[in-house]
Amino acid sequence: DSLVHKGIWVSGLEGGLSTTKLNNNQSTSFADKGFSYIFNFNTGIFIKNNLASGVNLKFTNSSKTYSTFYNKQEMVYFGPWLRYYFKFQHNWYVYPEIGLSYVGFYSETLSTIDNELFLTHGNGPGVNPGIGIVYFVSKNAAFTVRWNYQLNLLNGTGETINKQSKVSVPIENAIYGNSSLLFGFQLYICLLYTSPSPRDAHESRMPSSA
Repeated sequence: DSLVHKGIWVSGLEGGLSTTKLNNNQSTSFADKGFSYIFNFNTGIFIKNNLASGVNLKFTNSSKTYSTFYNKQEMVYFGPWLRYYFKFQHNWYVYPEIGLSYVGFYSETLSTIDNELFLTHGNGPGVNPGIGIVYFVSKNAAFTVRWNYQLNLLNGTGETINKQSKVSVPIENAIYGNSSLLFGFQLYICLLYTSPSPRDAHESRMPSSA
């Protein structure tokens, strides 16, 4: 298809909401479950007609105040993706997506009762399936809606800090889950130019034998 053919460069920005959960082997929660704000940059190129490959760089941030504690979370995500575009209506496409990621995670929870602070930080690899819908407003611009699930296996440290002590515990093989709904705008620019081969140019200059 002319809108998603080989050689097109795609790049865009997305924003949205996500919900996260981080648990260790004993199913002890190290992160509050709730909505976070997301900013995502992605770029790639169509390596074949309808098939694109690229990378994501995503930032997630949330700050929430409850009756007995305050929670803040930050996450940075980087990794490659692969998408295949299917056309289902005029200017409308849908694509399944599979990706890999490496994540850095940080969380702090402060008790408003005794000022005890609990810090969590870790990093690790993961896998990221998803699905997206694209609407082309022109051959070079499109609006997108994308759902993505991020599953990472993290290792790091948890620290409990109060007036009397500071206790650190290792976090091993913690499961980090993040479900995101993203809305964005993308540019599609053709980078592939096929010039005539020297043989074709030579033959075009030869006089006809007829």
